[in-house]
Amino acid sequence: QPPPVATASRPTMTPQEMKAFLARPLVAHLAVVRANRTPQLVPMWFLYENGVIYMSTRVNAAKLKHIRANPRVAVVVDVMEAPLKNKVVTLEGRAEIQTTGVKEIVTRIYQKYLGPDAAKSPAAQHNINEPRVILKITPKRIHTLDTTR
Repeated sequence: QPPPVATASRPTMTPQEMKAFLARPLVAHLAVVRANRTPQLVPMWFLYENGVIYMSTRVNAAKLKHIRANPRVAVVVDVMEAPLKNKVVTLEGRAEIQTTGVKEIVTRIYQKYLGPDAAKSPAAQHNINEPRVILKITPKRIHTLDTTR
């Protein structure tokens, strides 16, 4: 069960609206902390299921080294179309590194963004089969904004 969506005087999304928004093939931005305590911001494909964000990364990615040292992360997914046509979901939590079930989750992420047929292409299969891990992010805090209503 995901944590409650933060509410404020600003327009927010319902949990159902947030789930539908995160089901879209939008690019998330993952923020991690480098060893020198500066942020690293990385655009990522993702899958949101059962209150958890899943992302995949290559086993030699710098962000993976940073997450091992400090698992605190933030993720933002947004569509910003001024004036006042903005949707934003920000999630904060800890990233766990999963080494099992990787190919299945990576395949589902590729299907979300490319469609089932394109995810079977040689280029997609090459990426899917590279040595990867899954970042499993269980949010501790979620904030949403929807100014489209």
